Amino acid sequence: MTQRPNVAKRARRPVLAAHARGRGPLYRQLLGSINARIRKGDWGNGSQLPSERDLSEQFGVSRSTVRQALEQLSRAGLLKKIQGRGTFVAAHGPITQPLGRVTAFREALAAQGMTPGLRVVSRTQEPCDVVLSRLLGVPPETTLLHLVYLGLGDDEPLAIYQSYVSAITLSETVDMFCRIASSGAPPRMVSELHAERAGLHELRAEQTFEVRLATADEAALLALERPAAVFSVTSLISALGGGPVEYRRAVYRGDRYKFNIERLAHIMA
Repeated sequence: MTQRPNVAKRARRPVLAAHARGRGPLYRQLLGSINARIRKGDWGNGSQLPSERDLSEQFGVSRSTVRQALEQLSRAGLLKKIQGRGTFVAAHGPITQPLGRVTAFREALAAQGMTPGLRVVSRTQEPCDVVLSRLLGVPPETTLLHLVYLGLGDDEPLAIYQSYVSAITLSETVDMFCRIASSGAPPRMVSELHAERAGLHELRAEQTFEVRLATADEAALLALERPAAVFSVTSLISALGGGPVEYRRAVYRGDRYKFNIERLAHIMA
């Protein structure tokens, strides 16, 4: 008597998107397939994904592979896990920041319906080097306050900021900044607080933008898996018609941010 094969014990074959098959570890292939389904609109913003078991059966992979892919997508901000309820497509798309004017961090997030916050990582005093002396217009060896803090959206780390200001002129402002950041009140940047205290109505920012890969420390603070692309932005913030107030370095998650600018094109007759 011929023995029939045990169909139930056959190895499951991955049912992954065509663009993802055969490219890297299985969880990465699954990640690409789920991401493709989200972009296609099969799972809309705010909708709940099938359970890990259902996804495992649907894509023909193990539950541990599903779990790993979902964790990576959650870290990237595309998915949101809610304890006791399941995994949902994040309701927010990329944070769009126009470059026609300086947009405060809290404004950019509020426009996306997100709750902004700041978390201070460190606050140190250090002597000014030659480069910062020239940028901030202070004598070399002037004591500077160096702040490192995270920009949060719905408690998720989205950006790393490093601020350098004069310890002599802005020490009280930095104290206020740290109190506001720890209190959970709507966040204000150091230069904003200085402008409010000094009665300044406008500030000017000279900025440079660069796309690069995150360092190991940056990836750890932003909960990113390397390699990961980031926007690196430097800003020299000055009082309008006055001297520099703050030099700031910012690193934004490349998977969560996009910048746009509107420009006029002059047509030559």
